[in-house]
Amino acid sequence: MPNFALSSEIPFSKRNLKYLTKKYLKKNNLRDWLRVVASGKDSYELGYFQIDIQDDENPLNSRR
Repeated sequence: MPNFALSSEIPFSKRNLKYLTKKYLKKNNLRDWLRVVASGKDSYELGYFQIDIQDDENPLNSRR
């Protein structure tokens, strides 16, 4: 994933950045694929969700 840096001349909280990022991802239907993860005290990273689908855990394939 490409890296980018955000710098602001006015005080901008890390929490507000996370909120706006999540809002953007949801608006563009990316929230199910990407997540916002704190990578340090003053930084965030976008990461993919790790989805492992196995036949044993899939309720549609279970036999009763």
